[in-house]
Amino acid sequence: MNQKRGLKHRATYRAITVHDPNQRQRVNIHLVSPTAPPETPKLVIKMKLTKKAKSWIRWLLGLLALEFLVIIFLMVTETESYFWPYPSIDTKYAPGFSEGKFRQVKVGMSQDEVFAILGKPLGVQPFSEGTRFFYSEDGAAPIGDFAWLGRLIDVKDGKVTKIINQVFYD
Repeated sequence: MNQKRGLKHRATYRAITVHDPNQRQRVNIHLVSPTAPPETPKLVIKMKLTKKAKSWIRWLLGLLALEFLVIIFLMVTETESYFWPYPSIDTKYAPGFSEGKFRQVKVGMSQDEVFAILGKPLGVQPFSEGTRFFYSEDGAAPIGDFAWLGRLIDVKDGKVTKIINQVFYD
């Protein structure tokens, strides 16, 4: 263990160099006494990484860069594709919507029961077999066009007739 004293103040500064027994890393610790001027750092710890640790960090940074490039490629391509790392990347949901609440809705429930569970839908569309309530829609991704998760409920005569839970590629 090495110790050095600062020149400006008595016992103000001590640098301690510690080597571990395997010589894998070196740690420099700089300690300063309480009487030191305010601009003097109170504690500084510097570590040198081993070659193995540096190679792991390089490998992880390379993997991160590759993932970033894949995401950029998927965002710029014109084909709408399923984005498996985050499937709902391009899905807008109704306020208060959750997948757990959506799973509570069953065929045969009343329209009022659905509204009590899920709240108001994003959109309503009448069609020949009743009314379709949209609890999700396309267009949430800021860049690119991805598949979106459709969460729709068909209602006829005030009762749920169909629950649509699928991926749309449009």
